[in-house]
Amino acid sequence: MDKDNSDNESRGASRWSKLIFGIFVTIILGALGSGLWDILFKPGIGNIGRFITGISHNIDNLVFTTAALDPLPLSGLIIILILTCVPLIGIGLLIFFRIHTATAKYSHGSNNSASEE
Repeated sequence: MDKDNSDNESRGASRWSKLIFGIFVTIILGALGSGLWDILFKPGIGNIGRFITGISHNIDNLVFTTAALDPLPLSGLIIILILTCVPLIGIGLLIFFRIHTATAKYSHGSNNSASEE
């Protein structure tokens, strides 16, 4: 009976020592993690934040800078756009109609040969 009590007492002491050890290790790991955060990650995240806000300020300034421009060059850009798109659309339509007529001739040619048989 005394042996059972001593086993229970040693198990209880073992549980308390494991609990205290777990709390101690948690505090140490928390301190190490906090130190690593302050040394490694906090400056990097701060730099990323400054970079992103710098980009957003540049975009805000670009909107106002663009709004203050003379609208006259815009008409020149539209003329250039039209002069480049019209020939491209014409070439696309030419290719489309060439393919369409070639497939129409092929389909009519195959119908004629089928009717002759």
